[in-house]
Amino acid sequence: MKTKLAMLSFALIGSFAFLTGCSSTSSNSGEESVSSILKQGIAVGKTGYHTLQAVNKQCQQQLKTNGKYKAKIATVGNAYKQRKVRFSVCECVVDNAMESISDEQLEKAVGNPNYKAQLIKQSLNNSLNACVVKVVNPR
Repeated sequence: MKTKLAMLSFALIGSFAFLTGCSSTSSNSGEESVSSILKQGIAVGKTGYHTLQAVNKQCQQQLKTNGKYKAKIATVGNAYKQRKVRFSVCECVVDNAMESISDEQLEKAVGNPNYKAQLIKQSLNNSLNACVVKVVNPR
């Protein structure tokens, strides 16, 4: 999962670098607008990255504290196998979050911690149970 988060970060940074490298303008207002776009893009990228990290953290917490999930994961074997299952489940949840959270939602979450918390909770609730079933009982 860290690899996917790192890839997301590099993709965002690369696209912003491309954007600034491709835009050449001689007026100050043009430079300011490119700078503004770049700053906004970086803020959205950071928000996206931190949102995915928070989804992962909340997922791990739910798997360790929620009795329903603890019981399902306990059936897979020893502590090492349980850690691997928790990691796989949360990787599934984060993957789903990456697909379900739109750019517009991330833009809205910049500077709005309440909305960001709502996105995290929504992402977790939408896929946690399905990911537990998928990982614990693969078909």
